[in-house]
Amino acid sequence: MLQDFSLQNLQGRNFKGQDLSGCNFAGADIRGANFTGAVLKGANFSNILAGVQPSKGVLLRLLSCFLSVLAGAYSVFSGVAINPNFTTLSGIYQGVILLFLFGIFGGFTFYKNLEWGVLSLAVLSSLVGAMGTATWNENLGLIWAFSSMVVWVWLRILAGVFALACGGEGGGAAAGFLAWLFGFFAMIYGLWIMGISDFLFLIWGLIIYLVVGVFSGYGCRRAIRGDLRFNLVLKLGVILASTVGTCFRRADLTDANFSKAVLDNVDFRQAILTRTYLRESSFIFRARLEGTILENDLIRDLLVTGNGRNKCYSGLSLKGANLAGANLENADLQEVNLNEATLKKACLNGSNLRGTQLLGVNLSEAKLTAAVLADLNVNYLTNVDGVICDYFYFQADQLERLPKSGEFLPGEFDCAFEEVCLGKKSLFNTKEVEVKNK
Repeated sequence: MLQDFSLQNLQGRNFKGQDLSGCNFAGADIRGANFTGAVLKGANFSNILAGVQPSKGVLLRLLSCFLSVLAGAYSVFSGVAINPNFTTLSGIYQGVILLFLFGIFGGFTFYKNLEWGVLSLAVLSSLVGAMGTATWNENLGLIWAFSSMVVWVWLRILAGVFALACGGEGGGAAAGFLAWLFGFFAMIYGLWIMGISDFLFLIWGLIIYLVVGVFSGYGCRRAIRGDLRFNLVLKLGVILASTVGTCFRRADLTDANFSKAVLDNVDFRQAILTRTYLRESSFIFRARLEGTILENDLIRDLLVTGNGRNKCYSGLSLKGANLAGANLENADLQEVNLNEATLKKACLNGSNLRGTQLLGVNLSEAKLTAAVLADLNVNYLTNVDGVICDYFYFQADQLERLPKSGEFLPGEFDCAFEEVCLGKKSLFNTKEVEVKNK
């Protein structure tokens, strides 16, 4: 008898290696649950809440605060928050240069990504070292301050990502602000134990800390929302958070339903996702997806939104993808591997399917009018029952049309496709065959 876990609190439960095929988990709270290696074929996980248990999320918040305190202390003892010569013209000059260099670093980071920001750090540091307007020691100090400032930013962004990852937008923002506050007081404490009481030093430290705080705060929020420019930091946060989150690693999720599920910090590594339904699921970009087709951002977006209209997927592997009801009108699907996928009721009007792998694909009730169906690889398991197709092209340039005029009569398309599946003369890669209207 199939078990019904719907709407239950299953936080931290261990289902490792169990056969729970067809079970109903709809609306359940499975945060922290372990499904490693479980067989979950056809299971219903719609509207579930997955991710980090609140009790374990506290550990991530504490880690966030620790990183911020560490960043605050580092800012003092590395010298970036203290300019010993601030009251001199030379010190003011170096401070302005430092902020200018950081502005360039921020520009490259926001325009491209953090990796480009690090590259700009290396280039700018080399340029500063070659400057002839100051002594070598002054230039070296500026390079050190600039590099330390960037490290400081990375620590702050990572701290913010941990806070947001375990607390969502609201609780995470509160935890992130608290972590920032701890870091700020760590900086003040560092100034105090170093015996620096001049008000001007405090002003300098406050300016630097606000600049870094605003930059890192924006960066961590963009990272947690899936901004590819901060993808590296997000990955680090997800790797850690998913260790205490819901785990589906190596689980068999064939035909499972995750519609409208919250999948924050879930571990899907090496999971079998054949025809797994993910429509309208949320936060899956904050899950571990190594070893699955969901690693590709373009494919992940298609499976979640169901909208691939006018997009290019040429050469990608969509093997086993659940694209039921998806809008793929005018999409480029040339040489795509769609074996074992389902495209039931999908709209493929005007799409380019030249050389597409369609072994065992469910195309029932799909719309294929004006599609390019050249050199398809199909077999007897390819299901075309009820396909809606007025005409199609069997050459990529859309010059060879079948039928040459008019539209298919009911049943004519199905018969033609059956000929292909039975291994007879292929309608899809020859110019001589024509299905005529009766």
